[in-house]
Amino acid sequence: MSSRRLPSRIITLALALICLSCERPLENPELSDNIYNDLIKDAKASAAAVEEEKKTLAGLEEDIVATKLGDNSAKSKFRKKYDTENKIQMLKQKVLYYNLRAAKRKEYVANTYPSYFSKKTHWPDSEEWANYQASKRLSVASRDWNHRVPKLSKRIKAYSDSANSTYSKSKKDESQKKEGGEKPAKSEAPPKH
Repeated sequence: MSSRRLPSRIITLALALICLSCERPLENPELSDNIYNDLIKDAKASAAAVEEEKKTLAGLEEDIVATKLGDNSAKSKFRKKYDTENKIQMLKQKVLYYNLRAAKRKEYVANTYPSYFSKKTHWPDSEEWANYQASKRLSVASRDWNHRVPKLSKRIKAYSDSANSTYSKSKKDESQKKEGGEKPAKSEAPPKH
């Protein structure tokens, strides 16, 4: 008799699992949000950089204390200390900024996730993540003109190198034709710049 009940129990258990496995909204949707996770990661990285700079500052302060009054390197040591203090301040501001952005993102996700869930659309939004990545890449890109556009002298050299290589290629073709018995074409002078 137990062998007859076993298949019915398996079927009942399978039906119960199907009914109980209905789709439910996430309790913490921000944990699956790529932007929120990236902001938290940036905040942690900035906090670690603050600690690293504090260690550097402590070493500089010990070095300054050990410096004699008439030493010429004292001025550069004070400058390094000043720069390190400014860098620590900037990194602390970054930590605060990333934490505030993460809190606002968490609030935004809590407000928008229910609409994504009710419409049964993909969460998190991949287009929003792509826009965020592009924005982040542009914000850290170099604003130095020389990094984006090569100097004129390098551009001219690259152009003349490519022109000379095409000229030498045409000379090589002419010499191959000459060896083959064909009349070489009229030779051209290299392009002038």
